Amino acid sequence: VSTQSTGSQLSEVVITPENVHATLCVIVVDLSDPSTALDTASLWLKKIDSRVQEMFQRMRAKGSGTPDKMLARASTLVGDDHPDLNRLRLSGIPTVIVGSKLDKYTLDTGKMKQLSRTMRYIAHLFGAACIFTSEHERDAVKLRGLLSHLIFDTPFDKKSIQFDTDKGSLLVPVGSDSFQSIGDPVPCNMGNFKPTGDGELDRWKAPFDDAFPPTSQSSRTCLLYTSDAADEEDSVDLGGRRIIKKKKKKQQDSIRGKR
Repeated sequence: VSTQSTGSQLSEVVITPENVHATLCVIVVDLSDPSTALDTASLWLKKIDSRVQEMFQRMRAKGSGTPDKMLARASTLVGDDHPDLNRLRLSGIPTVIVGSKLDKYTLDTGKMKQLSRTMRYIAHLFGAACIFTSEHERDAVKLRGLLSHLIFDTPFDKKSIQFDTDKGSLLVPVGSDSFQSIGDPVPCNMGNFKPTGDGELDRWKAPFDDAFPPTSQSSRTCLLYTSDAADEEDSVDLGGRRIIKKKKKKQQDSIRGKR
């Protein structure tokens, strides 16, 4: 669990020149308090992008062609003929935004649509996939399928794609969305809004903050999981939990062995 002040530094630890080519990032935001969703997602997306660009600069200085190959792969994943391709902020690392605990907070239809469109927007802008999950097993199955597709290039069932939260949990793979489909942000009074300096994001942040003001318990935190393609396929689970469980089990077995 990470805060803005300390957790963002984790990207410098887990993303290195040695593993950047085989890394998948999963950003988990807590939808039981939707006011935190946009800030935490944008924080990590920018931190990941900054770290990756730093790695790419070092690698290019040594004559490596890996950065260009990764960016080409990211463009292909979006679609080389996608109309929004030149506007996207592609880091080169496959990334998924997971909105968890969707069933823990009840929103009216209007606010749910605003939440989903805002998260679709920021995911699309950074070339990431976006999925909302709950405690229902069907959501876990969809997430496993999405992660497996990104890590192991397994076939993805396009029938599971969902843009309309009235019909099911949001599931938007990379390249399946567009700015035209997402539409424009909801108009709002920006009188009390403090710009962040990112004009493109601020157009969405202002109405989002107006619709979802921070609560007294709000904490701008999220979870970040990373996994590389060397992990066995059966180690992929909801939000990376089985990966963590697997590593803990190895540590416990090692301790028992020493005894």
